[in-house]
This record gives sequence, structure tokens and C-alpha cells, in this order.
Amino acid sequence: MAKRDYYQVLGVSQSASLEEIKAAYRRRAKECHPDVAKGDPNAEETFKACTEAYEVLSEPQRRQLYDAYGHAGLESSGYRGFAHVTIDDLFENFPFADLLNGIFGFGGFGTGRTRRPRGPQMTRGADLRYDLTLTLEEAGEGKEVEIEVHCNIPCQECGTTGSKGGDPEGGYVPCPNCGGSGMVARSRGFLSIASECRNCAGAGYVLKDPCPHCNGEGRLLSRRTLKMDIPPGVDDGSRLRLSGEGEVGKLGGPAGDLYVFIHLQEHDLFRLVGTDLHYDLEVSFPQAVLGDRLSVPTLNGEAKLDLPAGVQNQEVMRIKGEGFPHMRRKGRGDLLVHVNVVTPKKVKKEEKGLYKRLRDLEKEKE
Repeated sequence: MAKRDYYQVLGVSQSASLEEIKAAYRRRAKECHPDVAKGDPNAEETFKACTEAYEVLSEPQRRQLYDAYGHAGLESSGYRGFAHVTIDDLFENFPFADLLNGIFGFGGFGTGRTRRPRGPQMTRGADLRYDLTLTLEEAGEGKEVEIEVHCNIPCQECGTTGSKGGDPEGGYVPCPNCGGSGMVARSRGFLSIASECRNCAGAGYVLKDPCPHCNGEGRLLSRRTLKMDIPPGVDDGSRLRLSGEGEVGKLGGPAGDLYVFIHLQEHDLFRLVGTDLHYDLEVSFPQAVLGDRLSVPTLNGEAKLDLPAGVQNQEVMRIKGEGFPHMRRKGRGDLLVHVNVVTPKKVKKEEKGLYKRLRDLEKEKE
């Protein structure tokens, strides 16, 4: 959509003085403010158009460029106007914000709306990560652990206010860098660019006398020890969340969360797959042929296994309920016993004779 002439938008002549332009903008802004002209669906766009016209015509170099080349001249210099700017941004983030607020006589910018509170604001603390290594037995049984984290904790000297003596109400003064606006305007040729003040991070105010212990943040780095219960059945890679146990926020802001990541040590006997434990059992050739009743290890001691006669190598025997516990429900997985029939590398003379006899019997069957 083609833009209207800025002088027509404000209702002034091309020879209007700065004071006449300012007066015209005040009048038009009152008429088309969205909170005043609530019945007009185009009020917001009209208001932004008036504000854009004022920004161009109130700045001598930009006005000179516009008078000479129109909107095309402004665009060639990099000026884009307020097409993608919200009204809240107009009142909070641009150099003429105070003019806009003064039009309506409010500390905020119009009926029913408020500006962001000035002064440093509390922020939520960061989330923390802690890596905890457990044995398979510890993870299966669950246990209470004590962990130590290095993080920001509340400053006791200032009571998280950031101000020396703990008095935040009388401790703030306007930022000397931006004069309390929170924004700093810099001119680059025909452009006037507003950016957030680095000295106060856009807050507008700074502490007059910051707490020497925490440098005005209301928190300081320290080591904190806490206890937590590890539930039975945590698996490798499990993530446990402790709400509110992370870093405390700036100036008394809420704490973040602590995430504990579980790592399981490799076990000498068992392999964990889901909630099933896998165990390799070596049996002799006679045991495989004749069967046997054996004891096999579990996480909780031992269990009996009836090895059937004629069991094959790599056959899997299942012992129900002797596996790893379920984390979120009752019960346990199973113990899966992998049978490995072992061929002896050395045998005694008597044993060798028996194996020869067995071989001869096998040949007679043929």
C-alpha cells in the first residue's frame, strides 16, 4: 500500500516549523490513539502513521531527505518506518517515548495500558545439570545420595535486594548513561537508531550503592549440598527433575530446576536391556546332556535354575521376576540366562577314556 504524504498525515504545510509539527502530532495522536478511538478499526495503523510522520519531520536531516526525494529517498537510506513495529514498542523503545507519554499525562501510555516497570527486574534462575553415576545394584535398590552443586545462592548480606544494607526502595537512581529511559539513540547519517542501554540493560535505573558481596545481583556463587532419593529402577540415561533446586534468580527471582542425569556403571555379570537382566551361564557337556539343578546369581542374591536334559548351546532360560525393577510401577523384569556349553581344552586320562567310549557309541548308532 502506498504511503501518504507525511505533511498530509499530520495536517501541516511543508513550511511548518518544528513546534507546529510537534503541536500537530500531539493533536493527531490524541484523536487516533487506539485506546481513545476504540470504535475505529484503523486507529492503530493511523496512530503508527502519525508517529512515523512525526519521527521523519522532526529530524532535520531526515526531513531534508524526504523533502528532496520523498519516501523513496528515505528507503534508499535504510529507513523502514513502523510497518512492523507494535504500539507498545513505540511507547517503550523509541527516543520520543516520553513525548508520547506526555501527550496523555500518564506515567504509562494511555487508558488501560501500562509501561514496563523501570528499574532492574528480578529474573528466574538458570536450570542446572548434575551427572550421577550408580552401580547396577544401587539403581535397582534405590538409595539416598548427597550431591554438591556449584551455583548462585541468595545473598544473605542484602537479602537478595542487591542494595547495600538491603534497602531496594531508596537504592535506585536514574541510569547516567541513558538518563532513565533505558534506550540510547545514535545517529548514523540520516538514521537515528535507538538501542537498549548497556549500562542498565534497558531498565532505566541502576543501584546507587550496590551490595559489595554480590555486586548488586542479590545472589552469589557458592557450593550447595543437598540430599535426594534415587527411586528404584532408574535406567541409564534417566533424567530426574528437582523443581526449584537450580540457581536462584537475580534480585530474589525464582530458582530454576536441577536435572540429575543417571549413568550406570558396566556390570561384571549382567547386561541390562529394558527391565530384563541377561546373564551368561557356562555349563559342561555332561550337564547339558543330563541336565542339572544350578544356582545362578541375581541382584538380590541367588536363584535356582533347573537345567533340562539336552539343553542346547545358546539356549535362553527365563527366571521370572528376578530382573530389574520397574521405575513407575510395581514388579520386576526377568532374568534371562544364556546357556554356553563349554568344551574342555584339557581332560584327565580317565575322562579322555570316557569321551572315547562315548564317541564309539555315537558311531555304533550310525
